[in-house]
Amino acid sequence: MFCDTIVIACIQQANCQAAFTYSSTPNLFVAFTDQSTANPGPIHSWSWMFGDGSNSSQQNPTHLYTQPGAYAVCLIIQAGNCVHTSCDTVFVGTTGIAELALDLGMHAAPSPCADRLVVDIDLPKHGIVRFKLYDYQGKCLESWTTSMSRGHNTEVVAMGKFANGNYLLRAEMDDQVGTCRILKQ
Repeated sequence: MFCDTIVIACIQQANCQAAFTYSSTPNLFVAFTDQSTANPGPIHSWSWMFGDGSNSSQQNPTHLYTQPGAYAVCLIIQAGNCVHTSCDTVFVGTTGIAELALDLGMHAAPSPCADRLVVDIDLPKHGIVRFKLYDYQGKCLESWTTSMSRGHNTEVVAMGKFANGNYLLRAEMDDQVGTCRILKQ
């Protein structure tokens, strides 16, 4: 009679889940943060597709979009034999000058503007409003504060000294924010 030993090995099934968050700035610059998990780990590859034809293999990449809009961003991770994909719609910038943050009701006209921009802003209470004007590289070109009353207010912004191009105007009051995209021609 012949005997042999048979060893049965239990191979643990790999489990991974791709996930990410993102934060954007007024100048179409987006920072992506990997939130993926793997058991057993570690994750050894990340493949990002930013929805505009660009990609990255960094774990936590940043990306500068050339146009505002909605982009289908996908992250593919690999950990051992496990591969997982997560896609989400990422909103970058606004689609027009009248689109604003919800906190402060703001509208700027005319669009495009030349020498001056008229900003209408509705405030829930009296207070100090901080304005900041940014170029599209994220550089703050000008900042100022003004006291405004509850309700409808108007602020005139001198744009004649700035070159033609795209700008972002940000207004802050306490923890409320409003933004307007500005085109100067």
